Order: sequence, then C-alpha cells, then structure tokens
Amino acid sequence: MSSEYTLNAITELNQAFEAFKSANDDRLNALEQKKTDPIAVDKVERLNTLMDQISVKLNQTNKATQRPFLGQSSSSDDLELKAFNQYLLTGNKAGLPSLEKKYLDGSTPEKGGVLIPNVISEDIGDEVKNLCPLMTLANVVILNTGTRHRFPRVKADGGGDFKFNAYLADANKHWGSVSKPSDDKEELQIEMVEIPLHTINYNHKIAWDLLENLNLNLNFNLTSFLKKGMSEHVGSTCNRAFFYGDGDKKPKGLLTDLVDNNTEKYKIEAIKTDQNGGLKENEEYKILLDLMGSLKSRYNTGASWLISREAMKLFRSIKAPDEQRYLWTPNHMVDGTSSFLGYPVTQCDEFKPLSDNDVAVIFGNFKQGYTIVHREVITLIRDDMTPKPDVEFLMRYGYGGSVTNGEALKALKFCTK
Repeated sequence: MSSEYTLNAITELNQAFEAFKSANDDRLNALEQKKTDPIAVDKVERLNTLMDQISVKLNQTNKATQRPFLGQSSSSDDLELKAFNQYLLTGNKAGLPSLEKKYLDGSTPEKGGVLIPNVISEDIGDEVKNLCPLMTLANVVILNTGTRHRFPRVKADGGGDFKFNAYLADANKHWGSVSKPSDDKEELQIEMVEIPLHTINYNHKIAWDLLENLNLNLNFNLTSFLKKGMSEHVGSTCNRAFFYGDGDKKPKGLLTDLVDNNTEKYKIEAIKTDQNGGLKENEEYKILLDLMGSLKSRYNTGASWLISREAMKLFRSIKAPDEQRYLWTPNHMVDGTSSFLGYPVTQCDEFKPLSDNDVAVIFGNFKQGYTIVHREVITLIRDDMTPKPDVEFLMRYGYGGSVTNGEALKALKFCTK
C-alpha cells in the first residue's frame, strides 16, 4: 500500500478522534446533569469502532511494507519452492536433499521429516509475529541449537547454583579511596534459569484423489494453503499461551503467576482498580497514574501499554482532571501506534473481558519482563501410509516463553480490593 494511503488513514483517524472527543464531551455533560444522551452514547460507540478499524488498517499497512516480497526470491529459492510443492503433492523428494536434516531433538531425517524452505519459514514467522503482539514487545531469543534457553540471574530468595561477591548496593558503604578500596561486599546467590522450547503441531489431512486432482491444477499452490493454516494455528496457539500458559508442554504466560504485592521480584504485581469491570468514576486518571508510578524508574525507558479492546475504549475517553485534555493520542506514526500518557499503546484481543473482573491492562518494559524463545526451522512430515485413503501433513514449530523479570511489568486488575 502507498504512503498516500497511510497518510490518508492517519488523517481519517485524527478526524474520527476529534469527532469522538466532541461526542464524548456531550455524553459527559449529560451525565453531569444526571441525564442520558442516547445519541451521544451511540456516536461514541460507533466512533470507537471506526478508530479500531482504522488502527487495524494502519498496522496491516506497516507490516505489509516491512514484509519482503516473495517475488524478490532468488532463482535457487524458486527451484526449491517448486520442488517442495511437488513433494507435497506427490511425495517425490527429488530436488529436496538439502532439506532432509535433523530436527530439534536430534532425530533422523526419516523421523524428523523435511525442513520447510527458509523462504516459507520466514513468511510463517512474520505472520505469527503479526498475530502475536507480544512477539513485538518482548525479548525474543532465536535458538540455533538445543531445546532450551539458559541464562543466569540473581536468586530472589537466596540459595543459588553458584555465588560471587559484589559490592553492596548501599552507596554510602561501598565508597573508598584510591589507595584503599571499600571492603564492604555482599555474597549474591546466582541461579540458572531455563526456558524450554515446546513443540506446536499442525495437522491437515487431504483425500488422496483430491490431491491427485490438485496436482493437475497448475493454479493451486498447496504450499500457500498449508502455510496460511500453519500461520493462523501457531499464531492463535502462541498468543493464548503467552498470556495464560501454565508451562506444562507450553510457554508460561504473563498472567499465570500474578501476585498482590511487589515483594516477589520475578512475578508480576497485579494492582486492583477497586471496582469490578471498570475504573472508578472521576478517578480514572489517578488509578492509571498510580499504576505507572508503581513501576521503578529504571524500567520507564522502553515501557509501553498492552491493553484489551475494551480497555482501549476507556483510555480514549479519559481526561486530565486539571486541563480537561484527552490523554490518549491517536496514531501519528506510520507504524500505527497510538500513545497514552506519552507511552505507546498496543491492543490485544487475548485479554479476558472486563466483566470477568480480571487483568485487561499491563504496563512496563516487556523486553526486560518477558522472554520468548523459538526456532526458525519448521519440519514437515508427509504421511501417505497411516491415514489411508488420506494423506496427512504434520508440521512442527518450536516456541517457549516465561516471565524473566516481573518487576519490570505491572498488571491492572479490574476488580474490588
């Protein structure tokens, strides 16, 4: 899409927000007079929907411009893609010797199947990233070897895998002279943390006679068909797990181990709004400002909001109490990112509805707070023996994830204290 389209969309969004502010002011004025303005309420709702739609278009436009064109692939890529598509249709592996390699667990080619061409793997990875907002915000580690990501960190409750001496954090104690450095040290306990890689399977069966007909249809690309299904399956599966996964054969989610206080460094603190399903009237600004203030200042650089669609509607209507100005700023950048109180806002539909009295807003530095690990290679097994008279395609992709520093993130839970 052209830059002119993007600029037009941004202009349209700004105009919609101006109309929204006017309609919302009418709604608030009616409430102050203990009345209800149904026309203003309906207009606010319709403009909220319109702004959501325009924001989605802007995001898609930006992602499309960043995605490489398949038409730019090299001649060797083209040959590999044709050979791979032929393998899917007929089972003929001619032209695929370079793809018969070992998979994550070190299995043999016969057990592990063939590796999908890099051009397809990259395209699936890009689409998964588009479907999972956390893939853009979090720290992403790509594993080239092995099945887990390991890194050291200071153990929060003492007792670690190994120890070392460090100068005390108290600035008044570790100052010394050039000739006599300070001897005030403390023994830090270090632990090795592991984030394992988990396998996502995508199965698709196609009748044998249909596959033969597809082989004769030169206009049908089976590779693209399976790629689309794999991308959507992995995207939705990962998105759910990155929020609510329990860590058992799946990533451990952001909202799995919340705590009601900030005493546990590696778990995310959930701050309650003191009202089920919403924010207290006339206290919206204070509640969100307190949420931001609860985050340590060292995490402010690079911080952002991750919120639900319902919470986005709330954000758009909140004003500063003194100036009566709106705190949400529409998308002014090509990447389609809006901001609230000066920090970027990303919308995600994976949150539970506000009526569930649960978390619908997370604020903080996601790159320091949550880590996602994955392997870029995808394997495929074509089985025409077991599921007769069908042919089954099994595709496998590896992902993992976990909170690595809960102190860097704060969650807002829409419920009473």
